[in-house]
Amino acid sequence: IPTTGPATTNVYYRLNLTATDTNGNQQSTFVDVLPRLSTLNLATVPPGLMLNLDGESMTTPTSAVRVVGMTRTLSAPSPQNLSGSNYNFVVWSHGGAQTHNISVPTNTTTYTASYVLPSLALSNAPGTITLQWPTWAAPFSVWSTTNLAPPTTWTQITSPFTTNAGNLLLNLSTTNDSRFFRLQLP
Repeated sequence: IPTTGPATTNVYYRLNLTATDTNGNQQSTFVDVLPRLSTLNLATVPPGLMLNLDGESMTTPTSAVRVVGMTRTLSAPSPQNLSGSNYNFVVWSHGGAQTHNISVPTNTTTYTASYVLPSLALSNAPGTITLQWPTWAAPFSVWSTTNLAPPTTWTQITSPFTTNAGNLLLNLSTTNDSRFFRLQLP
């Protein structure tokens, strides 16, 4: 029995039997063998992010019914934006790679992908502010504004950054203005 194929649950095997007696009389019958089905619960931490099951994007939490024993592809797209915050994939609850195949189990199973926000650390020295964030968040850019009151206008900082000990560093000259910083996808 193959373990790959369409994601549909509307599948079955039909066994046909025809018996012929010595006089040439025939009688035919069949039986349909239906698949066992199982529910895959898909979740993210935080909830509301997207996961892909067999290439189909689904907003979590959600569930999908699949045929037991079939190979399905599970993926956690990264990075993702939710309510203005950018999240990066960290780990699956069952230890799988970011994109990997699973064999649909007999029992209902929950697969949870955990995401984190990249943190932006700030330190200062006379005349300089240093912003620091993890290298895994390299697709993110640093943006700044001088006022958080709506409507807020954020401006991307295009100054070059350096790498040190698994972190990206951006040194900026200090000003007399209040400045606020965030990481976001360009």
